[in-house]
Amino acid sequence: MKKFALIILTAALASASAAAQSQNIDKHWYIGAGIGINVGIDGQKYVSRVQSHIGGGDAVDVYLGRFWGKVGGFRAGYQGLKISNQYTDYNKTNFSYFHADLMARLADAFVPYLHAGYAHIDKGSPAAGVGVMLPIRLFKQLYIIPDGKLTFLNSNAFSGIGAGLGANLSATMGLRLTLEGEDPAHKAARQARHAEKAAAAAAALATARAAMARQEAEAAAAKAAAEKAEAEAAADAAEKAAAEAAEKAAAEKPAESTAQPAVQPTTQPAVQPAAEPATVPAAEPAKPVELMREVVYFDTNIYTIDAKAAKTLDKVAAFMKKHPGAKAYIYGHTDSTGTEGWNSTLSGHRAVAVLDYLIGKGISTSSFVFEGFGETRPAHSNSSKEGRARNRRVEICIAE
Repeated sequence: MKKFALIILTAALASASAAAQSQNIDKHWYIGAGIGINVGIDGQKYVSRVQSHIGGGDAVDVYLGRFWGKVGGFRAGYQGLKISNQYTDYNKTNFSYFHADLMARLADAFVPYLHAGYAHIDKGSPAAGVGVMLPIRLFKQLYIIPDGKLTFLNSNAFSGIGAGLGANLSATMGLRLTLEGEDPAHKAARQARHAEKAAAAAAALATARAAMARQEAEAAAAKAAAEKAEAEAAADAAEKAAAEAAEKAAAEKPAESTAQPAVQPTTQPAVQPAAEPATVPAAEPAKPVELMREVVYFDTNIYTIDAKAAKTLDKVAAFMKKHPGAKAYIYGHTDSTGTEGWNSTLSGHRAVAVLDYLIGKGISTSSFVFEGFGETRPAHSNSSKEGRARNRRVEICIAE
C-alpha cells in the first residue's frame, strides 16, 4: 500500500507541475501528503469487538487540489488505510479510498469539506463523508496540514453482511506545497508598482538635492556678502587713519616754523606722509574639525532604516542638537551587486533615508551635505559576502 501511495504522490506532483506550466496559475494549485491513524467499524450491531469487526491501524493520504481565491476549492486523492483485526473474516486488512473533496475556505486556518468517492475493502462501493483541515503556514508556500476525515461506507463493501452502513475515522498529519507560477498580469502590475515607487523615490531624491543645493548657494552668497562687508569696513578704517595722520602732521608743521624761522630744513621732515595702508593677506580658511563619525548598514537592495540603524541615528541626532553649528556629511554607498546605474540611485536613496530620519528628529536641513557614490568607493573587497555587507552603508561625518 505504501509503494502504491508513493506512486500516486509522484504522479500527482508531475500532473500538477504540468498544469502549473501550461496555465498561468497564481498560487492556487497544490499537492499534499499525510500519514496518521484510523479506526473503523463495518456496521454490524454486535456486542463483541471481534464480532463487530472494529479495528484500528495506520493511514496515508496523498492528493492534488486547487483553491478558488478565498471562497473554497477542490482536491482529489487516494487514501490507504490498514486496519488490524477488522476485516480478517474476509482476508482483508487494507482499505483503499479514492476521493474527491469540495472545500469551504471559511478561514485560512479552518477549511471544512465534504468528500465522496470509491471505497474498496472486500468489494468496491460508493462512500462519502465530512472532514476538516487546519492549515498551519511554515513558509511562503509550505503548510503543515492536520486533517480529520469521517467516511461512511455502504454495506455492499463487505461480502455476506446485510447490516447497515459502516464508518471509518482517520486523522493524519502532513505537508501541503503550493505550486507557484505568477500570472503575467499580476507580474506586470507588481513591476509597475515597483517602477512607480522607484520613480517617486528618485523624484524625492532630486527635490532634496535641489533644496540642499539652493541652501548651499544661499549660504555661500551670505558668506561672500559678509566677507565683502568686512573688507570694505577694513578699507574705510585704513582710509580714516590715514586722514587723521595727515591732519596731525599739518597741525604740527607751523609751530616748528615759528620756533626756528631762519633754519631751512636740511633733512627729511619730522612728520612723514601717511603711508599707504598695507594689504593684509586673507587668512586661509580653517579646515573642518571632525567631531563624530558613524556608519549604518543596509541589506541588499534595501534603503529603509531598521531598528539597529535607527539606534545609531538617534545618537547622531542627539549629538547634533548639542552642537548646533556643526554640519553632517552624509555619503551613501553600495556593493557591486547590480548595475552601476541602479547602484548610483540606490546609494542616493540610502543617503536620503538617513537625511529624512535626522530631519524628522528636529535637525535643520541646512546642517547637512549628502551624496550617493554607488559602488565607486568600496570600504572592503566585494569578492566576499562579508565584504559586500560592509560596503552596503551610509557614512555620517559631523564636523565644524
